[in-house]
Amino acid sequence: MSETWGVDRAPENRLGVRLAEFAAVPLIFVDGELRLQYANGEARELFALDSPIGVFSLHDLVPGLRKLRSLDWGAPSNFDLVDEVSAAGIQLEARRPGGSFRVELSSRPVEVNGLVGRVIVIRDMTDQNASMASILRAHRELEEFNRISVGRELRMIELKREVNDLLNEQDRPPRYWIDD
Repeated sequence: MSETWGVDRAPENRLGVRLAEFAAVPLIFVDGELRLQYANGEARELFALDSPIGVFSLHDLVPGLRKLRSLDWGAPSNFDLVDEVSAAGIQLEARRPGGSFRVELSSRPVEVNGLVGRVIVIRDMTDQNASMASILRAHRELEEFNRISVGRELRMIELKREVNDLLNEQDRPPRYWIDD
């Protein structure tokens, strides 16, 4: 197993680790093999991590990433794959005890104590996807309401024309003014 980025490794890095712990988003650090070297509290909670950090890889947490790799995504390295997925805003399948969910990854290169890796922010898309589904349902309902309303209005204009035509046959003035 590779060297890990631990809290007790270097005094100059302790502040960064403490700041990461207070981040309100799931944040992880991975090495070149995408092995998890650090996960802040939000990430540990999101993935229900209770085992030592070094035993997991990003592929364990986000199996959708492994699926992209198996499709020969074209990225020559693990980091390139993560960076391409991050840049493209692709949603991937992630797993935690109790089921899977969709995530987006945002990654940035980092070097700590000579180890090159990536800091990855993980965004759980569950709420956003549910909101989008709700918005799309409401949009469809509004389209249907609009279709019915416009149809009703067109029928009202048609009936007003009929009334005006009947009044015209009786040599009476039209009751409704219709803008043609």
